[in-house]
Amino acid sequence: MMSKSDKPLESKKFISHMQSSVIWSLLIAGGLWRLEHLIAVGAGSVILSMVTTLLMTMVIVKGFEEALYIGSVAALESYVKMAEVALGKKTPPAPPPPPVSDDPERDYTDTKT
Repeated sequence: MMSKSDKPLESKKFISHMQSSVIWSLLIAGGLWRLEHLIAVGAGSVILSMVTTLLMTMVIVKGFEEALYIGSVAALESYVKMAEVALGKKTPPAPPPPPVSDDPERDYTDTKT
């Protein structure tokens, strides 16, 4: 059975991110189409450099938007996990076991070596 958090299409944040992603992709595709058209008609170098710079800026902004969305989702999941542990709804993860030594003379439990 899927919980509410497993259904991304019910999340307003996910839907708004998908809308933004589609709009940015359409804008970039339109810019590439316009750039191709300008190259085909032999536009001046100033116009081509302006359109190229605009397209690069759009791609960079799109990348930052993607990174911020992924970062915010990860931060939110971390915050929710800490809140669940603090409220006692979930037990904290067990610490990893100590390393196994092949050398019986060496004590790996002492960290002041």
